[in-house]
Amino acid sequence: MSGDGKKMGRKEMTAVLDEIGRRMEARGLIAEFAVFGGSAIALTFDFRDSTNDIDFMPISGNMDALSEVTREIGAERGFVDGWFNDAVEIFASDNPEYRLVGEFPWDNPGIRVFAASPQYILAMKVMSMRSSMVASDFKDVWHLVDEIGVTTADEVIGIVEGFYPEKTVPRRNELILRDLFDEKDAKRPFNAMTGF
Repeated sequence: MSGDGKKMGRKEMTAVLDEIGRRMEARGLIAEFAVFGGSAIALTFDFRDSTNDIDFMPISGNMDALSEVTREIGAERGFVDGWFNDAVEIFASDNPEYRLVGEFPWDNPGIRVFAASPQYILAMKVMSMRSSMVASDFKDVWHLVDEIGVTTADEVIGIVEGFYPEKTVPRRNELILRDLFDEKDAKRPFNAMTGF
């Protein structure tokens, strides 16, 4: 997120990824990482085109250099601390699923960026399901189920179980999920207050 609190749009995010890649390549390095949450959605879908930060998970390469480069860029652009963070690790699955987004910059890459698959993002969003007053989890789930083509809460719970076989969807989140499908079945438009 920029220092003035504005969200990072897809165009700015791509420019930032290009700059990260240039600086990594200038050091003779390449790093691979996966993006999650809003940044993965903004890079791969049309229903959301901005995010507050870039949540990532290291895959390979020099992560110390990557951290140094992203701190430099954040300071230069006036981004808030934590704009590029790996806090998503607390929701990581032992069965991750990624798709290649691209190499940055494309002509001489220093980073290779993957995104969590739509199913994996959906599972993470359902497990975290923060309030619509503070996060976009519910709205993201609303759109992701359409993108994936699932039509029932039980199908979604099955997807979650595939990524988190040792965990159970919290009861509160399951009830919100069921309310979501009741709204969709009734052909009602998105309402952030559904289930809350």
